[in-house]
Amino acid sequence: MGLLSGKVTASSLAHRRDSRANDLRRYLQGGQGGTAGNIPKPGITPLLRTLQAVSAARRKTPAQVALNWVMCKGAIPISGASSVMQVEDNFGALNWRLTPTEVGMLDEAADELEFDFMGCGFQTTNSKFVGYGFEEWKLD
Repeated sequence: MGLLSGKVTASSLAHRRDSRANDLRRYLQGGQGGTAGNIPKPGITPLLRTLQAVSAARRKTPAQVALNWVMCKGAIPISGASSVMQVEDNFGALNWRLTPTEVGMLDEAADELEFDFMGCGFQTTNSKFVGYGFEEWKLD
């Protein structure tokens, strides 16, 4: 969704007033409402600072570090790209790995966020967005 890549910023969303842009802005800065729910200020800014520090030290883009972080967690990221430049940037996440220390720094920054991702296509573990709201379930 561009939140960790640097592609989506509060200033890039400033002219948009649709619900998706409003939710993304809340994740980036904090705020209340929408499917994102109540996001404490400053949103994901602390995680972004850590991601940018690792990116600078690695001489990689934030998107490359974010994709590599997902791979280091044992998952296969499915990244979008709407230009050749973005495809090339995505390829830059391959053929190297973050160190365990770097993964730990990013994990810690993510764990310190005081909220869950609930909207904009994000899904919690016990619910799903069904177009009109969230359906929740529990295992018996």
